[in-house]
Formats: sequence, C-alpha cells, structure tokens
Amino acid sequence: ASRGNAYVDMIEWAERQLEAKEGELQQLRHELRDAQAEAEGLRICLDEEMEEADHIATAAAAEAATAAAQAAEADFATERAQAKAGLADAQRRAQAAEAELAAEAAHVGA
Repeated sequence: ASRGNAYVDMIEWAERQLEAKEGELQQLRHELRDAQAEAEGLRICLDEEMEEADHIATAAAAEAATAAAQAAEADFATERAQAKAGLADAQRRAQAAEAELAAEAAHVGA
C-alpha cells in the first residue's frame, strides 16, 4: 500500500508541477502579448517619425531648389546687366569712331 501511496504522491507532485508550468506559460504568453503590443506601438511611432522626416526632407529639398533658382535668376540678371553695359560701351566706341571719321573727313575736305 505504501508503494501505491508513493505513486499517488508522485502523480500529485507531477500534476502540481504541470499546473505551475502552465501558470508560468500563461504569464509568459501574457507578457509576450504586451511586448507585441508595445512593439506595434513603437513601429507606428517610427512610421510617423519617418513620414515626418520625409516631409521635412521634401520641404528642405524644395527650399534648396527655390534658392538655386533664385541664385540662377540673380546670375542671369547680373550677366544681362553686364551684357547691356558691354553693348552700351560698344555703341559709345562706335559713335566715337564715327565722329572721329567725320572729323577726319571734314579736315581732309577743308
């Protein structure tokens, strides 16, 4: 009979161990679900941060393109002003040369 009691005791001990392990497993599953939910929340935050960073980068690129276009316009305006000044100088030289030729012709004619 004592051997039978020993088996019963061993079975009861094993059942208690199994129940304890099942409880631990339930706790671990609960912790896993919490960790998964937290990871999903962090992923959503990261996605939002990345989207915001993309918007900032796009805005910065647009500002840089605008600044480059303004610089190109300023360069063009400077080159145009220089070209106008060069043209005016050439016209003055041509007029001076014409006047000089006219003076020489008048001098030769006189």
